[in-house]
Amino acid sequence: GILSRLVALAEGGALICGHSPVAPAGMMDDEGRWNALLERLRAGRNVHLGEAPGDVLAAAGILPDVDYGVRENINFVHRTLPGTDIYWINRPGDKACAVDISFRIKGLAARVWHPENGKIEDVTYRTEGDRTLVRVDLAPDDAVFVVFSGKDEDGANTVEPAGCQIAATPSEPWKIEFQPDRGAPLSTVMETLAPLTESSEEGIRYFSGAATYTNTFTLGPVAEGSRFILDLGDARDMAVVKINGMECGTLWKLPYRTDITEAVKEGVNNLEVTVVNPWHNRLIGDKQPSCNKAVGFTSYTFFGKDSPLIPSGLLGPVVIETQVR
Repeated sequence: GILSRLVALAEGGALICGHSPVAPAGMMDDEGRWNALLERLRAGRNVHLGEAPGDVLAAAGILPDVDYGVRENINFVHRTLPGTDIYWINRPGDKACAVDISFRIKGLAARVWHPENGKIEDVTYRTEGDRTLVRVDLAPDDAVFVVFSGKDEDGANTVEPAGCQIAATPSEPWKIEFQPDRGAPLSTVMETLAPLTESSEEGIRYFSGAATYTNTFTLGPVAEGSRFILDLGDARDMAVVKINGMECGTLWKLPYRTDITEAVKEGVNNLEVTVVNPWHNRLIGDKQPSCNKAVGFTSYTFFGKDSPLIPSGLLGPVVIETQVR
């Protein structure tokens, strides 16, 4: 059975740790033979019953594949290809952070790949013994790939962080056009950005669908090599950005930021942000006593008239930044 297999592994030199068996698993087991096998298992040179696996591996000189400190909550998957090691790194949480992550690898250059837009960026890293320590900047609920490939004899790289300064802010008020036949007016004007759910007009408060925000911003002379980033602040829940009619990205998670360098120009620029939210709020609106005609339909009633709404629309603050290294 399993116990005899464990004994064979232990006597073959395998490193074994975990909880000690306490009793035979089956009623037909020979208890005397089972006890004899357990004694043989405990006598194994590399058997550490009752000890924590991490302590056993550390004592044997086997360090973690990925080490990120006890205060971080990071998930990872490691895949090895010829000449390349790929680590998927995920950190749940609602705060952005920079994490120093130690990988059990050396001699290869490290880069971070961003799956949502295909961007590949250089990162700061250094070699410490048989490991490489990489500084990884993570957005809220982020997931990136840390890719090691290409020989690096120096074992180190330094990337100076880009500095950002505000280049412009959209003027106010904002014009908003609503997807038709969703219970909202065709358009409205919002003096200052706020969740649609705070509107006094029921058609807007309970709106679900696509709402298109339009505005303008003005840039001074654009220096050669300048890069411009649009930061929407917060949006609920997905946003498509257009600058001067050019689409500049679909944003669906924090941070709601996108590069608009190719679309901007000196002077007045037109900004269009289409924000889409789920059916949650409209289904609640359909349950209000004042609702004469339901907009949505579900075969099961998920919400009542007093169910809480979730914030929707473009929340901001919206700024246009220029990057300086």
